[in-house]
Amino acid sequence: MGYASEGLVLPHLLPDSLFDHFDEVGSDLTAEQIYHQQQPSLKDQVVYLSNGHSGVLLSKNGLLLTNYTPFLPFVASNDSLQQGFAAADSTQEIPLSNLYALQLLKSENISQRIYGNLPATNDENRRQQAIDSICQQVYLEQAVIPGHLLQIECLSNRDYYLYEYKQYSDVRLVYLPSKSLATAQNENRLARYKADFCLLRLYASRDNTPATYSEFNIPAQNMAHATVSRINKQENDPVFYLGYPNSSQRTLLSEELHEQLAGDSAKITIWQFLHQHHQAETKEQQKEVLNQHQLLQRMQLAATQRQKETAFTTWAASNERFEIALRYGNTLPFLNKTYATRRHHWQQYHYNAELFKHVDIVRMGFMLLDMNAQNEAITLQQISKLFGTLEVDAEKAWLTTALDYYKTLCDTTYMPEVYAHIDKKYKGSTAKYVDYVFKKSFLTDEKRFTKYLDEPTAQKRQADALLQLCSQLKDIQRLHYLLYIEHDPIVERGKRMYQDGLRLQSTPTTMPEANYTLRFGFGYIQGYQPDGNTQVPAFAYLNSRNKGSYLYKPLAPMDSMLQAALLNDTVCSDFLTTCDAPVGRMGHALFNAHGELLGIMSGVNPEAEYNTYLYDETYQRTLVSSMDYLVFLLEHSDADYLVDEMHFGEPEQLVQIEYISAPAPLPRPDSILVSDSTWVTINDSLLNDSTFVAQYDSLLRTFSWYTDKLPALPTDSIAPTDSLAVAPTFDR
Repeated sequence: MGYASEGLVLPHLLPDSLFDHFDEVGSDLTAEQIYHQQQPSLKDQVVYLSNGHSGVLLSKNGLLLTNYTPFLPFVASNDSLQQGFAAADSTQEIPLSNLYALQLLKSENISQRIYGNLPATNDENRRQQAIDSICQQVYLEQAVIPGHLLQIECLSNRDYYLYEYKQYSDVRLVYLPSKSLATAQNENRLARYKADFCLLRLYASRDNTPATYSEFNIPAQNMAHATVSRINKQENDPVFYLGYPNSSQRTLLSEELHEQLAGDSAKITIWQFLHQHHQAETKEQQKEVLNQHQLLQRMQLAATQRQKETAFTTWAASNERFEIALRYGNTLPFLNKTYATRRHHWQQYHYNAELFKHVDIVRMGFMLLDMNAQNEAITLQQISKLFGTLEVDAEKAWLTTALDYYKTLCDTTYMPEVYAHIDKKYKGSTAKYVDYVFKKSFLTDEKRFTKYLDEPTAQKRQADALLQLCSQLKDIQRLHYLLYIEHDPIVERGKRMYQDGLRLQSTPTTMPEANYTLRFGFGYIQGYQPDGNTQVPAFAYLNSRNKGSYLYKPLAPMDSMLQAALLNDTVCSDFLTTCDAPVGRMGHALFNAHGELLGIMSGVNPEAEYNTYLYDETYQRTLVSSMDYLVFLLEHSDADYLVDEMHFGEPEQLVQIEYISAPAPLPRPDSILVSDSTWVTINDSLLNDSTFVAQYDSLLRTFSWYTDKLPALPTDSIAPTDSLAVAPTFDR
């Protein structure tokens, strides 16, 4: 099943073939149970948070689970939260003033109304004005309901949807694990074992209407909420997620991709230059962008897209319908030519912008040129801060080096006039010109700058040597940007026509790009082999004594109570799935085939760091923080009352298994637990110790591995067994 490669599914368009996979595991889940606009469904359990993350409701009283990650800045600014937080009751829950949650009520495709009322025009500005006018009329026709939010979104396939949400603007913090648990580090690039959880609560007015913060608000009542699974998870189990993924770029045109790479290449060129001159630490930036370029080349994304584009152009140009050939036959060739024309300006813009933002004296000039009444205070504060670290001789040398280097990159057609001035007056010596600038400019000396501020005038700014240089550099930067964006209407029209043509060519096989709207993704719980040899297991576990990469990890930051709880227990901290969720802000709810909650997505494996562009289910995985771990942490802390709020599904039933032949022996353990906290390593010499065997005879006989080493029991002490009752194990 190829849902991963088919993009991010709109949940009201779920394919019928999906449910064949659910049938295989005895699930009777239906499309209406996942998404329904009038009846309760799983969509009602998932919310979008204004920090870009998704969340899932865990109780009828508005208890909401999301990721810990977005709250790191909040924790960093509140020392009391470093060791975690658990509200004793609702009066202790902390209001989060800048956060709100959206719960989707319904969505409606209004594309027909939009396109049916557009004027016949090739003027993109006029066309967009008409669309805006129609959208405004749609808004006016909707009933105004307190606490509701309406949004019209244009998806990448050019469909327009009207979304209606409930907006909960009173959101409060209920529980955070300790920072050490939530950001636990391990030796692997795959960030496992993290307690990436945060519990919030949605509040409403006393009539249960969403409202802004008030001390008189109460927890939202009678909310749809997830059922937490108590069924044991297995590798290859089918799963799915609901959430609000941020963005993807799966339908980039080949020339659009080349344009993006040209901008990145310009940045890398500047970063390498900065690194050579010890002006900025850019190694990580270089590494990230280079990795992205290498991945895109390895995936042959541009070639794949170009093949699709060529097929489209061939279909259109040779179409028997003349109007199709006339309208779409030259769409992509003309669009690609436009991209090639403006790509140069995009590259030149980045050369200028990326280089001179690392020259402090030029940055100061840019700030002063952009200063106005609204930003004056903060601008002067930033300039004063830069004066505090300014070393005149070093800055003169760096400005000279930067100007000389920029001249080698600059398009001669758009060369700043200062270079001709340097050639004419200073015989090509940039160093002499820079000496003059530092000697004359009021911005190169704090005392002269302070004197200027006493009587600032436009005439002084225009006459200042440094500001003249900065003005020229800024004008060239702005010019390249304007020459780049002036092609936007042509690009927009070409991409729109391409999408229209694709609809005529065939039924679309891809879903619209992710854009913060509700999406569905199907997959399986699966590990993977990053290098073709090393197997990364699907599940990661925590306990207090076992060690081993990925499989088990003793968690040092845990307090003694948690360590003790893990002595005789093993908890699944996270697991991997093949679900297609673009990298970025997570928190999407992950369900099993019965619609029960297994956890929330918290990240991706290293191979999926660039799944924004393309998804490969062979290597790319999403990481899910397991509900088992959250429940374990809550049950062994002051927040155990929160577990009582949750609704749990039915556990697996006791299974009777009759063996026709003896089961294969399990691997022999190295040690056994002989008391509450004592583990004994077993070896053959110890099994020959009559004192030890006598003391622990009954315990040893529970393990078939040791029975053949022990004295035989009388035959009348052995009860016949026709079948073996096996109780399933749980991660929790």
